[in-house]
Amino acid sequence: MVGGIYCVNMNKIKKAANILRKAAPSFPPSIHYCAELASKRIKICYKKNSYDIKIVETDLIPYQVEAATFVDGNDIIIIMVEDYEKYYGEHRKRWTLVHELSHICLGHVFVPESLLTNRVRWYFDKEANKLTREVLLPKHDLESFLFEGMNLTPVRKSFMARTFGVSFDAMKNALREYGITESNNNHLCLFFPGQFECVSINARKRCKARKLPHKECCFKKLDNNLDVTISLKDWF
Repeated sequence: MVGGIYCVNMNKIKKAANILRKAAPSFPPSIHYCAELASKRIKICYKKNSYDIKIVETDLIPYQVEAATFVDGNDIIIIMVEDYEKYYGEHRKRWTLVHELSHICLGHVFVPESLLTNRVRWYFDKEANKLTREVLLPKHDLESFLFEGMNLTPVRKSFMARTFGVSFDAMKNALREYGITESNNNHLCLFFPGQFECVSINARKRCKARKLPHKECCFKKLDNNLDVTISLKDWF
């Protein structure tokens, strides 16, 4: 069963991010993260079955959908709108591909359709976004560009976005989430701040009022029981 939908286990996120970064090393600004290479190097195992990842651009999905991921036999297929980069740009394509890889690495693609309520889908997107951020914009890399007292103007944020190969909004949101541009502790779990991040501010408020963590956070969310193993294939 899918875990609780209030907190994200950041230990799991950071472990997956470390493997994804090793799959396609990047050296901004000269070499940006290559999600296509990562998809070829990642090996996914679920319930003793191994899966390869394939990326397919097609005109068979609506323009508004952008991308989707599903299991087909021993393959996991990421389908994207044909000429995606032409319509959305290189930076958004990179983010979207890593977002879909995140859904795969977190085991979301193996959850039965009958369990995918709107709330679960919402949670999965939040969790995948956190993993995408950790892969493309790790906090320690962003901090290496900063010095004490630096004024992060929109121009400087735009420069950092180009350096890391992401959109301006993705950079702005990451700086805020990490508490670099403003004090932001609303996402930290009140009871396990080093291990969990909340995806619902209202749930966090209820925890604070009750002075107790949600049962789902303590018992279900610690491990989502999807039993997915991520490893790397050898270089070609």
